[in-house]
Amino acid sequence: MAYRTAFSAPPAFGRRGASPRLALQPAQALDDSELFSLFVGPNAGKFEATRDKIHAAGGKSRMVRSWSWPAFLVPQIWLLYRKQWGMALAITVLPMLFAYLIGSRGASGLTIAILMGMWGRSLYVTAAEQRIAKIGALGLGAAETRERVRRAGGVSRVAAIIGSIVLALCIAILVLAELQAKHLH
Repeated sequence: MAYRTAFSAPPAFGRRGASPRLALQPAQALDDSELFSLFVGPNAGKFEATRDKIHAAGGKSRMVRSWSWPAFLVPQIWLLYRKQWGMALAITVLPMLFAYLIGSRGASGLTIAILMGMWGRSLYVTAAEQRIAKIGALGLGAAETRERVRRAGGVSRVAAIIGSIVLALCIAILVLAELQAKHLH
């Protein structure tokens, strides 16, 4: 039978532990809507409407249709702006992979753009709620939880600008490569 000492026991104030002083402060109620708005940042109202539709579905579907022009027109840049790094990388690499494997040039990119226009907000809302839940599970105080949610979410104008520049350079390279290929034939 193994005995736990005070040093081997799990932290008493959350997974990573919190200072006892922080845990003994009067708890400020953490409202899900407030945390969601903090995470989303600008235009939170549009995403709250999508969140309400998802919750109204009663867990039957995490994907509800709600059109987003930015997500349709420039999906990678929109995802970078919204700090969804992994998803931006995926929708950049997947069309290239399909073009290489299947040989289609624009169909996969157009398909991704349409899907992002229809379901981009749902994907973002789902990712936001998962991230907020992870931060909430850390067992931090209310003020620190709010601050972490705010820092984890929001928008990144710098990433959107850099993404725009990289996307413009990639398009320019593709156009030049196409012109050179036509010139050689």
